[in-house]
Amino acid sequence: MNDYFLPLGTVNFTKLYKKLVMMNPEMELEPYSITSYQNSTIIIGDVKDKEINSILIIRKDKDTKQIIQAEKAHLVDLYNSEGVITLELINVFAHTYNYKDRNAYDFLHAESMIYNILLKDLASSIQNPGPREMRSVDVKKVIEEK
Repeated sequence: MNDYFLPLGTVNFTKLYKKLVMMNPEMELEPYSITSYQNSTIIIGDVKDKEINSILIIRKDKDTKQIIQAEKAHLVDLYNSEGVITLELINVFAHTYNYKDRNAYDFLHAESMIYNILLKDLASSIQNPGPREMRSVDVKKVIEEK
């Protein structure tokens, strides 16, 4: 039963969790907070309904750093895809520069921009499953790899 129902429950949980976050972004996008995930940090101002006032996103890659600042952001279900939070950023300024070549930089200003966040990256509850949440075949593979 664990090999069938647990993965099915995880998929359904992800769908439900996304619906809950879409209805109430304050669940994960807490007002006046700093949230770090993967290579990004999101600094958020006030959150009301599906609108975020003042948002700053800092993304670091191997060679580059990008800072995206927006006056407002709206939580939208643009692509109707599971596992993705889509933000429409309003009145955006972005600056990107290269660590290795400080003269290599880019910036932009836009009225709007779409920014996607993977739920599995944002939500601590949807991280890699532990042995209790895995199928027995998957647990065996992990044990053999170690």
